[in-house]
Amino acid sequence: MAISCPQCGAEFDATLFEFEHRVRCPCGAEIRYPGTDLRSGHIASDQTRRHKHESQSVTEPMKIDGSLGEGGGQILRSSLALSLVTGKPLVIENIRAKRKKPGLMLQHLSAVTAAAEVSQAHVEGAALGSMRLTFCPGTVR
Repeated sequence: MAISCPQCGAEFDATLFEFEHRVRCPCGAEIRYPGTDLRSGHIASDQTRRHKHESQSVTEPMKIDGSLGEGGGQILRSSLALSLVTGKPLVIENIRAKRKKPGLMLQHLSAVTAAAEVSQAHVEGAALGSMRLTFCPGTVR
């Protein structure tokens, strides 16, 4: 489901709005999503499009340190699942930092690719050996 700016027509993904949340469009207009809390299970339609303006900051990404705990791939997989369920973007740094071969391996890239396909996500850093990944989920289908 897309929410349009009444002033310029730019569209924002409603799944990025927290309940009763407001955002400011780059054109200066304030946009409010009046509907139900999307985190409660509502999934936006496939027609959802995101406004891709650089100054848009609807939701601050969750920041995960991939070196904590056992420092392996489970942190990555759990973080991706959390991002998909909540609809919140995430940044994972120090991916698999405690391993002999740190960074993303093929099996981890497979998990990232699957999560991205399921949610039409925007992903940065999805490469072999990458120690940092940015994941912005879209509409889960």
